[in-house]
Amino acid sequence: MIILGLSTFADSSAAIIKDGKIICAVEEERLNRIKHFEGMPWLAIKESLSIANISMKDIDMIAIGWNPLLGWKTRIVESLKSMYQMPEALSSKISRGDGYIKGCRNIFTLKKSLRKIFTPVEVKHKIKYVTHHFAHAASAFLVSPYEHADIVVADGIGESATISFFQGDGIQVKRIGKILFPHSLGHMYASVTGFLGFRMTYDEGKVMALAAFGEDKYRELFLKVARIHKERKTFEVNTSLLDYHAARNNIYSRKWLLETGLLPRKRDEPLNQKHKDLACSLQKCTEEIVFALLHAYFGNNSKKPLCAAGGLFLNSVLNGNIVRNYTDQFFIQPASGDNGVSVGAALSIGSKLDNNFQRHHLKSASLGKSYSDDEVRNTLLTFALSPRRSQNVFAETAEYITQGKIIGWFRGGMEYGPRALGNRSIFACPTFPWIKDAVNNKVKHRESFRPFGGLVLLEEANNYFENVQESPFMFKVFHFKEQYRNIFPAITHIDYSCRIQTVDQYQNQDLYTLLEEVKKRIGYGIILNTSMNIANSPIVNTPTEAIELIRNTDLDVMVLEDYIILKEDVSNHN
Repeated sequence: MIILGLSTFADSSAAIIKDGKIICAVEEERLNRIKHFEGMPWLAIKESLSIANISMKDIDMIAIGWNPLLGWKTRIVESLKSMYQMPEALSSKISRGDGYIKGCRNIFTLKKSLRKIFTPVEVKHKIKYVTHHFAHAASAFLVSPYEHADIVVADGIGESATISFFQGDGIQVKRIGKILFPHSLGHMYASVTGFLGFRMTYDEGKVMALAAFGEDKYRELFLKVARIHKERKTFEVNTSLLDYHAARNNIYSRKWLLETGLLPRKRDEPLNQKHKDLACSLQKCTEEIVFALLHAYFGNNSKKPLCAAGGLFLNSVLNGNIVRNYTDQFFIQPASGDNGVSVGAALSIGSKLDNNFQRHHLKSASLGKSYSDDEVRNTLLTFALSPRRSQNVFAETAEYITQGKIIGWFRGGMEYGPRALGNRSIFACPTFPWIKDAVNNKVKHRESFRPFGGLVLLEEANNYFENVQESPFMFKVFHFKEQYRNIFPAITHIDYSCRIQTVDQYQNQDLYTLLEEVKKRIGYGIILNTSMNIANSPIVNTPTEAIELIRNTDLDVMVLEDYIILKEDVSNHN
């Protein structure tokens, strides 16, 4: 059975599944170049069909990772309640409500819309709605290496649930508990993100990074914001103190302002120590609640592996702490946010209705379009560049890296999810103290307090990091061992941590070979890895975009498959 899966709200995407195997998965933002695009993934649908080399008539069923029939009562009742507590939030709630109604209407009218794009003969599919958190759960468990596992999903809000707990067995996913809106860890984190002057539901990773510079001085405040009820296996957010919808209008309660001793930070204002301390306490509070709920639902000594999905588990510091303090059998798929529910919805329906459904462990996020030698060569010629094929692209690139050059690396299929995992990446040598600032100033143009991640040989990870676990999708933070804390300054955060991607030769032979070449030169199989984009733009998708990036930034070298372009080559053709 061939199933087209769709994510149709934030971070929209499309995926095609055949008999349980992911054929392709594509995010709309990579095609329309609008980061975190919210809406129907029309371009991603067409791209997915092209990659799979099929037409719409070959699709047996369409699965959507949202059920527009559910959740209305909870959303309406709780929103009305909170309006009495904070009337200032009314306009934001109305605006968000209008957007939600439009999103649901787009789902209801999907078949009609598809018939405008494809011929009516091609669009005769059954459309199945998959409850949002079930889609998240399926996206994590059904591609994990585990036959049996506990599953946790946490985000802002699904139809009505904000956190859900499941058990996975074979191809079955069963929900055993949930927490409902307005009590949302995702919304709490987003609200403080807005207060600190960053974009809500967009910049939470920045607040996570900022937390390492602070101390837990607002602990008492967050005990008032979020209360854990272990006996009832739940927690509550005090929305009269901190309201998500009010925060979207930059409105915060008088009590919150008094307790923090701060006003909402404007984006161009400098960060002070109180901002850093608030970020630290937010991170600590979030982690404490997650651990309390895991213990409440799965037991203090659960021997089962854990799978996780939902936007909250983009928090790699939280994930690293789960490995250290809860279970070292922990799997997160590469598109943990809403971009992953297209895969999850298709897998969920397939596991129920496809007699040929089989589980497939997802080992690579390279699920998008790749480009042939001819396509790359023709792109270079379009820019009036002379194609130069490297005789040994891995050795030559490693030489540039160890000379202190900043490298764009474009090889293989586009990756699925928010991380660049070595197919659309920027690489640099982590041993040079000045490299972090150079990458920021020349290419990324992002906040100086944000750390860069590391790409490391799996067999060497234990040499450098404490309590390390395989991390192929760069969703876990680990701490350097004491003897290595000053060896890799370009990727070492203020607390001696690093978000890492581990690589073995089975996962990505090209990256493995490159790291081996780097090791020959500096003695360590580890490099700086960050996404190939500038701040606030989607990751580069095509060879054309890669060449435009080196033209418009100070990247030193661009590797396009086996071709190597130097900055001076591009500069001479401007």
